[in-house]
Amino acid sequence: MLKVVVVDNQKTYQSILQELLLEYTKPIEVVGQAIDAVTGIHLIHQFQPDVVILNTEMPYYSGFQLLDFFEAANFSIIFTTHHKEHALKALKANALAYLIQPIEKELLFQAIDKAIVLKEAQLANVVTKSDAVKIAFPSVNGWLYFYEYEISFLESKGKETLIHLANGKTLSTTFGLKECQLLLEKTSLVRVHRSYMVNLRHIKRYVKGGERFLTLKDDSKIDVGKMYKEDLNKIVSFFPK
Repeated sequence: MLKVVVVDNQKTYQSILQELLLEYTKPIEVVGQAIDAVTGIHLIHQFQPDVVILNTEMPYYSGFQLLDFFEAANFSIIFTTHHKEHALKALKANALAYLIQPIEKELLFQAIDKAIVLKEAQLANVVTKSDAVKIAFPSVNGWLYFYEYEISFLESKGKETLIHLANGKTLSTTFGLKECQLLLEKTSLVRVHRSYMVNLRHIKRYVKGGERFLTLKDDSKIDVGKMYKEDLNKIVSFFPK
């Protein structure tokens, strides 16, 4: 059962979301609804939801500011809004979706589907020993399991993601790169570009300047996006330039 908390200062949209989610065919429960961020924070702590559907604009604290009250959000985020201009900010917050009101049912259901698969993947991941975390990725034929150190980098490919392994093999997961990033939050794989995540263990060189890129141990060249360079600079400051 997927647990959902809705935080929206407009009760009309709360009711619309409730009605739409009643049409969703898989097990799902709205465990709480809040009309402001403060109440939403209490509900999240109380119910520990899998998904929070969150309006970006609310009195006192915005939806984005609500997230600042959590050191690490252990729930998936779906933003709803009337404003398209916050899409980039939602991307930085690792939201599963950014839905423009009035909300389209198909887009909402797609986001909920992603949240369910992400929860299944997180439950499927097992820790076998301190330095060997086996990670589960969904694929068209079931599940793919890899140790963290086996993965060299991930590459976005349409709606899927290519998993490039240190042994030279490449396999595909049905997760997009955004879902992979959520899945891999507590690993050594980090986002460095809108199209790439890399394993810090496999970085050989970080080249800065007009063109920023990483060279990996398998000699793959990975571009570094402007949006990610500051965080990457802090992480890999000890690598040779």
